Amino acid sequence: MARTRAAARRGALDMKAYTVEVVIGKKTQKLSVEEDQNILEAIEEAGIEGVDSSCRAGVCMTCSARIVSGKVEQGDAALADEAAREGFILTCSAMPRSDCKIELNQFEDAYEMQYGKYEEVNQGRTDDSLFGRMFGKK
Repeated sequence: MARTRAAARRGALDMKAYTVEVVIGKKTQKLSVEEDQNILEAIEEAGIEGVDSSCRAGVCMTCSARIVSGKVEQGDAALADEAAREGFILTCSAMPRSDCKIELNQFEDAYEMQYGKYEEVNQGRTDDSLFGRMFGKK
């Protein structure tokens, strides 16, 4: 069996790897994820399909997941403290710090937690910024 890129890297540097159980819909799969590897990368290496992602920089929230158990390190991801306290993570920047279990494709709930209260406050207001003029509601 061919060694994965992650296994080769771990062997060369003697890194820790954690078991990350990912839940997508009704399917569950366990992955070995290195301590310096983000969870999204491990998911893609495992060939798991149907996982949403976009920017890969911890900004767009498309890859949001909810941590059920265990610990991850988020780094510089643009995730509000409130969303993080509610268990949301961004898989493109989250690296395991223990064995853990996560539920994938949580964009809608994470987005609502992150931005919902601001959208309510601004409801009915016109956004005259360039972004608002280009992409705002007509």
